Amino acid sequence: MIRTLLLSIIFTILVTTASWAQILPQDINISIAPSEPKPGEQVRATVQSFSMDLSFATITWKYNNKVIDVGTGKTTVSFTAPSSSSTSVISVSASGNEGFAESSLIIRSASVDMVWEASDSYTPPFYKGKALPSVGARIKVAAIPSITAPKTLSYKWQYNGDAVLNQSGTNKNSISIKTDVLSSNENFSVAISNGGFSGSGSTSISLRDPNIVMYQKSNGFIDYTNGSLKDVYVNLPGVTLRAEPFNFSFSNSLENSLSIGFKLGEQSFIGTSSIQELSITRPEEGGESSINTTITSIKERLQQLSKTFILHF
Repeated sequence: MIRTLLLSIIFTILVTTASWAQILPQDINISIAPSEPKPGEQVRATVQSFSMDLSFATITWKYNNKVIDVGTGKTTVSFTAPSSSSTSVISVSASGNEGFAESSLIIRSASVDMVWEASDSYTPPFYKGKALPSVGARIKVAAIPSITAPKTLSYKWQYNGDAVLNQSGTNKNSISIKTDVLSSNENFSVAISNGGFSGSGSTSISLRDPNIVMYQKSNGFIDYTNGSLKDVYVNLPGVTLRAEPFNFSFSNSLENSLSIGFKLGEQSFIGTSSIQELSITRPEEGGESSINTTITSIKERLQQLSKTFILHF
């Protein structure tokens, strides 16, 4: 009788232990690719486990609490990342002979806008366009995350594929770089993060050649609405030509940063009080003439341009 009772107790313990082993929760983890999805981007989620064999488990995927896929060994699923103004949840559960496990991951899509300026490139007064960088120019790039981003973010900047550690860090949302004199294209990228929020952005900026635009000045008024890239039509008896440099780089005054010279026929001129201007008189017989204008940056020797304008009298 005692032996029967002992066997019954041992059997009960074994059954209880076996039953408990089957319902122990297992560890599973979700990973997504890309790890920093942009709004509306296709995302691939994968579930992994080091404690149970998922190839024989029934796996159920839910996106925002709605079943999107289910099947034996269904370890991957695809879904669309949420908009930048919302968050979503991808969840997975696995059940089989080894037990039950579940996991979830919050998806916060981060759109990162990249804006830039050529911070030391010159454009003349009243010019409504954007200053463009040339070789040796300084470019400032700023990252603007979506409105759902936390106020405190960590920024990791890269310039032409290399990490810029001295300009990376908490709330360092902009970077200022002097362009490579041997490059014709500059690439900037940033990765931002804070807890469950992450995002990335990149931009590629082409370097442009400097340019010269010729304007006419009469009675102290410069006609900035009618610039000439090649042909200059002179209709007044006397006029002052003003050469305006575009996209040359300098941080001080224009007069101390650029060398501007004119060559009219066989005569060469370098302006004095106004280095950009040359006064000419319209010949009575009319005709055509040419004027060569050369602008050289004193600081950036690679920023130099010589351009010929045709004067029509």
